[in-house]
Amino acid sequence: MKFRQDMLFGHPVLIQESDDYGSGSFQMVFANPVVEVPDLVIRVKPELKSPDLRKLIDQGKAVCGFYIICEDTFYNRFYPTGTEEGEFRLEAHDFSGAVRLRGVVVSKGMIQDFSSEVLNPEFGDRTNLPAASILALDGEQKFAVGQISKKPFESIFSLVENSTLIPGKIVVDTGTDKIQIGVHPLTKANIDEFRLTEAGKIILLNSVYMPAVMELLHQISGNLETVEDRPWFPVFSAKCAVAGINMDDPNPLADAQKLLSDPFTRLEDKTIKERLLA
Repeated sequence: MKFRQDMLFGHPVLIQESDDYGSGSFQMVFANPVVEVPDLVIRVKPELKSPDLRKLIDQGKAVCGFYIICEDTFYNRFYPTGTEEGEFRLEAHDFSGAVRLRGVVVSKGMIQDFSSEVLNPEFGDRTNLPAASILALDGEQKFAVGQISKKPFESIFSLVENSTLIPGKIVVDTGTDKIQIGVHPLTKANIDEFRLTEAGKIILLNSVYMPAVMELLHQISGNLETVEDRPWFPVFSAKCAVAGINMDDPNPLADAQKLLSDPFTRLEDKTIKERLLA
């Protein structure tokens, strides 16, 4: 829903630079929204200086709240706030790019014979307020959220040494800030060598990261509540959402290939293939 300061309404609206009311004001004060993984935290403080509109809210005839809109992700929702200061925790991966916030007071149903001592005389002694209509409107506020799903997989994985493992074996630990791929020190040394070439990186994608993602999907299946508070989760969750993957019931082999964009096809590249088979 889009609003402009110069919109015309057929009923009185408390809005800055409008003379519908002789006095009074409405502002929805937003603290700077912050990402506290996995949440986007929005703190609000409604400031409604209109006894008549506050009475409508107290009577349950109107509701105070805010719209939050993110066009990049098609997120468009209204959250009721009441008239007291509050905090809202939304899923951070639902937002990317520009996000708009706007405070409103909205009627729940038709309000007949509304009157106010400070109402502009052009509305008469009494007026009707349509159902689901804007009764007060604050200015728009904007902020930006980075596109979580575009963050590289490298940002949520870390390769760590584990001397208790047999060389050549890998394990996956999801209980840390980054998803840890544990390997024997000798194996890590070999992996570091492979990383020095483009062909080596593609080999690692297929032989280390692909099985690691498969194991990750297997571990979290049906156990999302155990990892939702991990810093890596919003990125991985966003990537799964974009790929259409159900994390509660994944197909580890097929879904890992989706997430890594079918990594074996990179080995089939003619130049890479010639280097590996030379």
